[in-house]
Amino acid sequence: MLSRWALESNLAPAFLLFGLYFLSVALDRRPAFLLLSGAFFGLSLYSYAITWMVVPLMLALLMAYALFTRTFQLSLYSIAAVVALFLLALPLLLFVAVNQGWLPEIRNAVFSVPLMPQWRSNVLTTQGLVSLQSFYRLFDLLVTQSDGYLYNSFPQFGLYYLFSLPLALYGAVCSLKSVFSALRRRSFSAEALIHIQLLAGLLVCLLIDTVNVNRSNFIYLPVIALCAYGVRQLLLLPRKAVFQTVVAAYAVSFLAFAGFYFGDGRKELADHYRPGTREAIAYANELTDDTVICRVENGYIKVLYNLAYPVEEYRDTVVYKDPPYPNPASFGKFVFEDPGETETDGTVYIAQDEEAQAFLDAGFTVDTFDRMIVAIRPESGGGN
Repeated sequence: MLSRWALESNLAPAFLLFGLYFLSVALDRRPAFLLLSGAFFGLSLYSYAITWMVVPLMLALLMAYALFTRTFQLSLYSIAAVVALFLLALPLLLFVAVNQGWLPEIRNAVFSVPLMPQWRSNVLTTQGLVSLQSFYRLFDLLVTQSDGYLYNSFPQFGLYYLFSLPLALYGAVCSLKSVFSALRRRSFSAEALIHIQLLAGLLVCLLIDTVNVNRSNFIYLPVIALCAYGVRQLLLLPRKAVFQTVVAAYAVSFLAFAGFYFGDGRKELADHYRPGTREAIAYANELTDDTVICRVENGYIKVLYNLAYPVEEYRDTVVYKDPPYPNPASFGKFVFEDPGETETDGTVYIAQDEEAQAFLDAGFTVDTFDRMIVAIRPESGGGN
């Protein structure tokens, strides 16, 4: 997912990791690092909306742990870290307040908070905490490491190889022994921070209406850390053959994954990433000033991005579809339809290559751009 899908939520695990790391350093008698921890946790809120739930829950658990182990001390550093976190979170707090109807829309020359036509406030639901289906979906995701979307993971390999989960569980058991041993002495244990992030992440995953890999990406670094801890514990066993077998399994799995990723996997991913999209959109845009019908998944995003579409023109011409999400039905000369639509009343279409024969049968001229096509009614001009 990190290498193939330029999704903004890919930033969330890194910001949470740095926030947790600097907090660990700060609690280990170097409180100045609280400033960096607060800053990274605050910035993580802008990487993915679901962190709006993860970060507060995680910080509450971390604060409880720090108070119990007597590692937290009120100081200028801790106050400054809270202030930094609050200031970074304030625009988002105002955004939620405005769009929940608690405050009026804010518009001035210095700072604005818009009232959105609609926003994704219904992604999280507390019913998931008492729903067996939510627990099953999360369990299935953790075991299979796949949500059915190839751009998130290949099911035959998973996110971090399918055999890694037992190692992560082994690492969790071993590290929890260390954590509980330290808790009995009310002393600090860095391993506890990993478990706290994982616990907070798992609880939020249960709140998500339909959990998938990208919506739960904040739990995978803790899982990988526990897996590494488990592998390290195998190294400490008297018989080194177990450790050597695991290392060999990872080496073979990496080679197999690399071969698939750059081979058949690349071809399978082409169905999702559709090489030729940029060229097809540019060609259709130059071809005519009349209506262009785009039958591509999330076509409006691809047109906006590939044409660097002017914001003012989009704002002035956009027509939205019906809820639940107000996706554009059209803007400018572009009209957006679902892939596979059968009506061919238009003159210029941007579509996926599997629809080429249908357009040819309807009398269109078809120009191919890798996995995309531009279909042109002959009297409209263009084509080969």
